[in-house]
Amino acid sequence: MQDTFLLAYACLLLLLPQATAFYLYTPKAWGDFATQRRPAKGSRSIPASSISTPERAINLPLRRHRVARRPLRLRDSAYDITSAPRPTQTNSVGIDQDGTDYTYMASMQFGTSQTEYHMLLDTAASNTWVMSSDCKSDVCGFHNTLGKDSSSTLQTTDAQFSVAYGTGNVNCTVASDTVHFAGLSVDLKFGLATGISEDFASFPLDGILGLGRIDSDPHGTNAPSLMEALIHERLIDAKVIGVHLGRHATPPIDGELNLGAPNPTRYDGDLHYIDIIDNANGFWEIPIDDAGVNGQSSGLQGRSAILDTGTSFLLIPPGDASKIHNLIPGSKSIADAYTVPCDSTAAIQFTFGGKTYNVSSLDYVGRDNGNGACNSQIIPRRTFGENQWLLGDVFLKNVYTVFDWSESKVGFGVKGDADVETNGSPDPSPTATGASPTLPSTAPTSSDTDTLTSGNDQQNTASSASQGAAPSNKARSGSGMLALGVAMGGLIAAM
Repeated sequence: MQDTFLLAYACLLLLLPQATAFYLYTPKAWGDFATQRRPAKGSRSIPASSISTPERAINLPLRRHRVARRPLRLRDSAYDITSAPRPTQTNSVGIDQDGTDYTYMASMQFGTSQTEYHMLLDTAASNTWVMSSDCKSDVCGFHNTLGKDSSSTLQTTDAQFSVAYGTGNVNCTVASDTVHFAGLSVDLKFGLATGISEDFASFPLDGILGLGRIDSDPHGTNAPSLMEALIHERLIDAKVIGVHLGRHATPPIDGELNLGAPNPTRYDGDLHYIDIIDNANGFWEIPIDDAGVNGQSSGLQGRSAILDTGTSFLLIPPGDASKIHNLIPGSKSIADAYTVPCDSTAAIQFTFGGKTYNVSSLDYVGRDNGNGACNSQIIPRRTFGENQWLLGDVFLKNVYTVFDWSESKVGFGVKGDADVETNGSPDPSPTATGASPTLPSTAPTSSDTDTLTSGNDQQNTASSASQGAAPSNKARSGSGMLALGVAMGGLIAAM
């Protein structure tokens, strides 16, 4: 009887849509901004070279191919997209964005299609899919779609899979074609999205490019991922990618994805590697030594970080998010979110493998709510286990990140372009007995073996708000466009 029940339960799970990347979530305190981000028809891409000083803030059987870099093709999306310049390193592609630092994408072409498809870079999932010309959802009318009318070499099948995205889902049929990406071409199986939730109308992506650790997802295409296909065909030297994300508030917006080897011009000194924590979901997950603000420890050891280029913000379980915000002068809790002073210059700090990295206030200070208060882009939301944090682009913009499949590790490089805001001395408030020396909070920097000192409670933090740094007039990432509280990439609610 029990065996029969377990078999029936297993069969039911196979019929359910898989819950993976692009978890759609908006804090109630932020209001309903999703529909306000939807485009008007006729918008076109914006080359990075045209960007001036930004306003406030607001990438089957296999056949081997190596081709010359294909010329730029038609972009017919209804969204304004800021295009990154072409990288100088081979086997690389520019990382475009939506002008708000919320959606990071790279252009991909399929088969004989002359269209460039904007693919969200998702290091928390391995499936790749693109919107189908057979899609009946209204949302597909805002996006570039793929079908046999656009690529004569496209092959379709009757196999299907679904992916759950928090409030919505995507239904796909399995297809195959030659994909052209970063100057390389390889045959790939991927999903053609024939049904998609209305939530996707708020984002410029035409599909998702899976860069997760799993070589083949049995619940999706059940075929080699892009990285597995490239390494199988020996088109890249190593199963490694390097990621540099640009920030809209500090041009140039020159993000790039490097395949097969890191780009040493994107960081100073050496890369610092951390072994990943093995997990069944194929996430790039690493242990967190400590976290804090301006050298003060939050006392939150024993946590882990899932690193995801497809997630816009930092999503942290509510209790942990409270302890982080307690250390930010002037922060306030509002319903299911927080605000921080719009002129905050406090550095959020994460320590991995004995090195501490700063998160600029340009990245965690969001939309202006009036009266000097801005949305905090550190979201109190449990997405997985009680000790697992989702660190998305708010963190990743501050480092050059290397994802290494072969060695099962992640590397961080300190950016040499001074695009991480400099903050003053650590908060001089009393530390706990026996605490380690405070970290310097000047960025960009990382420190060997130093740890954060223990911080104050909320009352002490609030009372010290007036002692913070002088107001900053720098533009804030994501604080001018109406913000949608969306975490994109690998967000599964704990089941």
